[in-house]
Amino acid sequence: MRAPLVDGGFGTITGTATTNEAGFNLIVKKRIRGTSPEFDVEKYLCAICKKDYETCPHEDPPLMPTAIHPLSVSITPNPDMGTKITDVLSVKVREKRRYYRWVGFREGSGEREGYIQQMYEKGELSETARNFISGYFGNRRQGDCRYVEHA
Repeated sequence: MRAPLVDGGFGTITGTATTNEAGFNLIVKKRIRGTSPEFDVEKYLCAICKKDYETCPHEDPPLMPTAIHPLSVSITPNPDMGTKITDVLSVKVREKRRYYRWVGFREGSGEREGYIQQMYEKGELSETARNFISGYFGNRRQGDCRYVEHA
């Protein structure tokens, strides 16, 4: 199951995380969509001169993180930095059928087509599932799309 994330703290950070059925239910049924991401920042730049902050001439400059490496993410009702899960994809295979469920929340509507394409490119969605889900969200800002195909 994949859940694209959007972080409002440092601009937009988009990523995917895997969860189990209990996590999926927290996100979809209980609407707990805040996240607490853990990541490693390899380097910070000065937001004024765009140089490494340790060597820039400014005293206590605002910082811009670069080379951000995600480590983990937790689902929480009290999110860090305004982070939220915007879309959730569930894929289950049972009895030679693949059951897709894509739940899209309003906040992800501007980026959703890109998320759908990413999941297709990663092999999480078949081409027919991608086309069906894209068509479903073509004129909707949010929704719960379900698609079944033979595995």
